[in-house]
Amino acid sequence: MPETRTATVTPARRRLIFVNIILSCIASSLLSTALSTALTPIINEFGVEVAVGQWITSIYSLVMAVMIPMTAFLAKRVPTKTLYAGVIAVFLVGTVACMLAPNIQVLLIGRALQAMGAGAITTVGQMVLLTIFPVEERGTIMGWYGLALGAAPVVAPTLGGMLADSAGWRSIFALVFAIMLLSFIYALIVFSNVLENTKERFDILSFLLTAIVFGGVTYGIGVLAEGFDVVGCIALVVGALTCVLFVRRQLHLDKPFLDVRVFSSYRFRVATIASILLYLVMIGPVTTIPMVVQTGLGGSATVSGLVLLPGSLCSIVMNPIAGRLFDKIGARGLTIVGSALSLIPMVLLAFTTTGTPLALIAGYNAIRCIGIALMMMPLLTWAMSGLRQSQTADGTALFNALNQVASAISTAVFVGLMGNAGVAGFDLSTWAGAGCAVVMLIVSVFFIRYRPGTVAAGNE
Repeated sequence: MPETRTATVTPARRRLIFVNIILSCIASSLLSTALSTALTPIINEFGVEVAVGQWITSIYSLVMAVMIPMTAFLAKRVPTKTLYAGVIAVFLVGTVACMLAPNIQVLLIGRALQAMGAGAITTVGQMVLLTIFPVEERGTIMGWYGLALGAAPVVAPTLGGMLADSAGWRSIFALVFAIMLLSFIYALIVFSNVLENTKERFDILSFLLTAIVFGGVTYGIGVLAEGFDVVGCIALVVGALTCVLFVRRQLHLDKPFLDVRVFSSYRFRVATIASILLYLVMIGPVTTIPMVVQTGLGGSATVSGLVLLPGSLCSIVMNPIAGRLFDKIGARGLTIVGSALSLIPMVLLAFTTTGTPLALIAGYNAIRCIGIALMMMPLLTWAMSGLRQSQTADGTALFNALNQVASAISTAVFVGLMGNAGVAGFDLSTWAGAGCAVVMLIVSVFFIRYRPGTVAAGNE
């Protein structure tokens, strides 16, 4: 029997915990994309190549992907409040390192520490929300949660560009530090131990295998996006082979480090594939649109951020609406419409020229953001509805980890295809994103089946 140390959560405390999670996710999500509009000033200050500079954003997603499976183990072993406050503290340390970084090496170390904290914050937050709220409210709650998780990364480039131009790129980290420090104090006051704990042995071999899998695949694809590279090929092959070893090990362990059997759920399996495609379409353009505005269309960091602002506002409005719609009509209709709204503007953006008005790019991106918002949290909620409560931690960790790998790959591939080719490179990278959107639409039409009134869980 599990050794539980859970607290009874009243409706009032449930709301306080929800607000705390939202605040933490806003701060951590801001830094997933805030540096996209500040990337050019950072590269110039430290005197590094674009290929090196893009790792400022890619390493964030990469380390998050490695950390998230570890979080599933920690959530089962460490009291919820202690874990949550601890990972916020790690995030704060990384933020200070970035804010004071004297060179690119320290900045990358700080970004890695931030990502360790952010990966755990996001995963624990989702576990807690899916535990303390009843099933009939989950769509709406996850919609509001998606407002923080989805809108913040889209708002961040606008905010980051304005701060980079007015106060320098280090001010971005100063702002996030202030928000997260407030969240840390808040968590110490309102958080409760709501997740079940068990005495589980830490399987260090499994953890190392996950690090090799996620690190090898992400690094390999990131390097190969810039052109053929022997080291990149080796990393990709090692990552893929290690994935096979990891899965075999988990299937033979009595208490797996990460229960890969969650993929036996049809809903979880299909939703994860669709979500990976969504992140491939979503993250890359957040980096390449500001880059093309600054390097190909003559705009500043502030202007490039303002180009993304309409999309940010659309995400803010649509995430809660998507949550409510999911509770009423289910996942299928939302994902079909969302996929179409993601595909069409990606195709239009692929015809960008040096004479394309910035307002038109902003409009296309806004439509893209509406489509993304219609899919992001509904896919997560639908995936979790196919699992038992005891599988929530493992399912959430795997779902998030694979999405973070997709994020890192998306940034690396989009930036790699764009390179220093300006508008022509942007068009090429956008065509790649459009291809992913086509596959996402096919998955939505033919494989997502859920409508309201069907069973809440199972291998549908």
